[in-house]
Amino acid sequence: MTRSGAVSPAVAKTIKRKAKKKQKVGEAVRTDKWKLHPTELQHQYCLLTVSEYRKFVRALIGMAYTHWHQMADMSNKERLAFVETLIHPTAKRPSVKYEYFKKAKHKSVLKFPSYLRRAAIDNAIGQVSSFVTRYRTWQSGIGNRRDTKPPRLTADTDVYPALYHGRRSGHST
Repeated sequence: MTRSGAVSPAVAKTIKRKAKKKQKVGEAVRTDKWKLHPTELQHQYCLLTVSEYRKFVRALIGMAYTHWHQMADMSNKERLAFVETLIHPTAKRPSVKYEYFKKAKHKSVLKFPSYLRRAAIDNAIGQVSSFVTRYRTWQSGIGNRRDTKPPRLTADTDVYPALYHGRRSGHST
């Protein structure tokens, strides 16, 4: 980069070359569609899991918004780790800031598999990030009519957890 902020032609050529390497032209994307035939009991378990997941995300959205000023400049991976330090006790960190998730009323959250917990945290962070971006855009007045209302942070969202097993590592079970 030069002092004016422009990229030299050699660097620009290298960036383009790297971008082309990542892009594979004509590569097909595999998509599977499976019909599930759960028993009544399995269906009830799925509904209960979705309900618990949504409660967890709802609580996390409020907490993530409270700490957004600390997370704003972090990468997604750092945000996830930061939120986990606030809510998830470990052997090295038995005491966490938010005891809400350890109360008897919310013991089911403690039994969440780590991939579900992290998916819920990512979902909550995404909701808050989207809200903050939309709110700042509204404040700046870009593309707004005079009577446009400000966006609202909605914690009651119809989110679904990924209810699958095995495909993450390339094999099915």
